[in-house]
Amino acid sequence: MGNVLTPEIFNWASNDPKIIVACFIHASLFDDIITHKERGHCASAIECHMREYEVSEEEACSELRKQVDDA
Repeated sequence: MGNVLTPEIFNWASNDPKIIVACFIHASLFDDIITHKERGHCASAIECHMREYEVSEEEACSELRKQVDDA
């Protein structure tokens, strides 16, 4: 069996392919939606969205869920 990790695969993974970026965004936002109240000491995407757009927690969660779906 030859090398599984070829230079082409390494180069592809090193250049932020859209699927990897989308998965990261999806996981990060989904994690913030679920755990933002447990954090306490650090701001979550929900809290930042609430402050920036002056919206309720429910509206911020809804918007971030849309972003998760679009990722």
